[in-house]
Amino acid sequence: MLSSQKDALRRMRENGKSYGQIAAALGLSENTVKSYCRRAGLQTFVARTICPQCGKILLPEKHGRRHFCSDTCRYAWAYSHRILGPQNAIQKQCAVCKNPFFSYPSSHRKYCSHGCYIADRYGREAERHG
Repeated sequence: MLSSQKDALRRMRENGKSYGQIAAALGLSENTVKSYCRRAGLQTFVARTICPQCGKILLPEKHGRRHFCSDTCRYAWAYSHRILGPQNAIQKQCAVCKNPFFSYPSSHRKYCSHGCYIADRYGREAERHG
């Protein structure tokens, strides 16, 4: 395969062309195109993914699927899509010390801290040792 054919194959694959379409356009066997794409890591360009934060097209990796182009985008997306943020927290009262604390609505928390949990679970003796 000529280097010009390799360049054309890469461009066509990045544009979402199938193995058959590339083979017909370049006058190559479909199996030749498949094996070259497999060796060059181009087999998943058809189902390419896009970074949900910035919209950049992600190139496939050998191991696993990337969801974001960088850690910066991943952190920014997570921060902007927080479901359980401070705005959703509700105030509860600790079962041991009766102090108020914040928890999320779906949480079954009864204690404000691990110390209060230990005190309730093991009695006053655990408070003295803790």
